[in-house]
Amino acid sequence: MANVVWTKEDILALLEAYSDRYQQFNIGNFRPLDWDYVLLSVNAKKQPGMLGKTRQQVKNKMENMKKKYRQEKGAHTPGLPVKWSYFNDMDRIFGNNLRVLQTLDAENTAPVPKSIVKPEEGCSPSTPVIEVHLSVDLKESEELLPESTCLVDEEALPATSVQVENAPDIHSNSSARRGKKRRHNSYYSPAKALAGAITKFGELCTQLERDRAEREERRTEREERRQKENADREERILKMQMDMQLRLAELFTLGQKPNRGAPTGEEVKK
Repeated sequence: MANVVWTKEDILALLEAYSDRYQQFNIGNFRPLDWDYVLLSVNAKKQPGMLGKTRQQVKNKMENMKKKYRQEKGAHTPGLPVKWSYFNDMDRIFGNNLRVLQTLDAENTAPVPKSIVKPEEGCSPSTPVIEVHLSVDLKESEELLPESTCLVDEEALPATSVQVENAPDIHSNSSARRGKKRRHNSYYSPAKALAGAITKFGELCTQLERDRAEREERRTEREERRQKENADREERILKMQMDMQLRLAELFTLGQKPNRGAPTGEEVKK
């Protein structure tokens, strides 16, 4: 697979977005949501005509930057300038967190030390991962292998880490668990606030819909009463008209017949 081209603007955008997320939530093991934030920031500043990066490419590049920083940190002599142009940016992020990034000597060819690191996303918590630090010369244009077997993706490169059975439990320390819980709470507090706002909005929409349905029902009832009253009124008017016609017909019929109760002339002579 061809190497991914990272310009200076891409790397600076990567470090800026990673630093924002890392310092804001105080987390070292990014979740997919965090990597998506970094990915969007990187692709937003890409040069025209260049392809956008993927989440796995961003992960791999950041892991390689960490490796390079550890080597430069181990080989750095206080008071002397550092040739690597991104050393100061990386030092601002990880300079005070040596437990996450251990200092290595770039010129040391002795057996490489191993340290237990926190499993990456998707790995079983009970199976820690051994992180193997390789003492090699890195170039800024090289796309190295990811550090953990947990970074599995279609575009992921082969892993440089191995899983070891019967490794010590990294979650056994109660203080570490408490710190992790605090970070977890601080990370999910915006999500909880958003979920609460969505719930309240849903309740408001439900109440508005219920009120609208009640108004519509009352309007329908009023319309039905009005139609019924109109029908009753028309029925009464029609009945009155029919009664009037019957009375007129009776009066007209009585006016045409002779009055049999009155005496005639012959009856008067007799």
